[in-house]
Amino acid sequence: MESKKGEVYASIRGPWKFVHYPRGAPDELFNLDEDPGELRNRHADHPGLAAELHEPLRTLGIISPLGGRPPALDGQRLEQLRALGYVD
Repeated sequence: MESKKGEVYASIRGPWKFVHYPRGAPDELFNLDEDPGELRNRHADHPGLAAELHEPLRTLGIISPLGGRPPALDGQRLEQLRALGYVD
């Protein structure tokens, strides 16, 4: 997905939404129950939770552990993402 900050990837668990911008904008963490408009970044308040929500994106190969462009996807990983509706 593209935003004003470039590509964006997100992971959601319960009320928490982690947002990662691979092109350098700071990561964000929002509590959607308390802040549905995503106006208050809680990343600094909950760095451990942010790291937990970052992990699924890294594990799937969507983002690299150090940020930046993700590595090339092998056929199996690409099919997994296609089955989830993330790629065409």
